[in-house]
Amino acid sequence: MKLNLGGGNKRFEGFINVDLYGDVEIHHDLNKAPYPFKDNSIDEIISEHCLEHLDKPDLFWKEVHRILKPKGTTTRKFNDNSKKATYQLNAKKSKYLNSSNL
Repeated sequence: MKLNLGGGNKRFEGFINVDLYGDVEIHHDLNKAPYPFKDNSIDEIISEHCLEHLDKPDLFWKEVHRILKPKGTTTRKFNDNSKKATYQLNAKKSKYLNSSNL
């Protein structure tokens, strides 16, 4: 299973949209745990420009870590001091890439 967390109406082929707002497949407040997925059940997560809007970003990371499969991947894009940046969590290890590395 592949998730687009906090993407609202933005679609990615093959991904299920999860957000509190918009025309999404699963309505869920990403500030509240647990997310409606089993531990180690998600293959891939995309989340773009969502983290900076959350009241509890640490909870977001905790839940991503909980639901992501051990070999799963996630790509995060957000505004970081007016620069685009991406965090990638690969096999549950974080790697930070700034826009000059993308």
